[in-house]
Amino acid sequence: MFGPKDVEADTTNAGSYIDLDTPQPVVSPTKINGGDIIFSASVEPNLFVPESASNLAPLPRSGPAPTAAECADSVDRNGTYTANVKRGDRFCLLTGEGRVAYLRVVLAPSTGTGKLNISVWNTPDA
Repeated sequence: MFGPKDVEADTTNAGSYIDLDTPQPVVSPTKINGGDIIFSASVEPNLFVPESASNLAPLPRSGPAPTAAECADSVDRNGTYTANVKRGDRFCLLTGEGRVAYLRVVLAPSTGTGKLNISVWNTPDA
């Protein structure tokens, strides 16, 4: 669907909501319908899935970027709803509309602008 694309988001306090079920990512400082992930640093930099859905799966820090099918399998096997993050961390995500995404943390500050490199596929077979 799109990516890889760098997406910037303010991590200060409650952070930013990011919707990945759109032609380009939508980033908002307030809750948005359809938000797939929250990038914040209320205590430490972290990613959080709204509604605590277990749709976020950590990946090893090194290795090739996963395929959509590998990401979908990773979420099925290792899904959680939150993770503390630092530069270089990698994750797979299942969006609210069933798309599969790959996220790599480019910058994860305690306050200010964080950056994720994101790819989104329409289906695991894409």
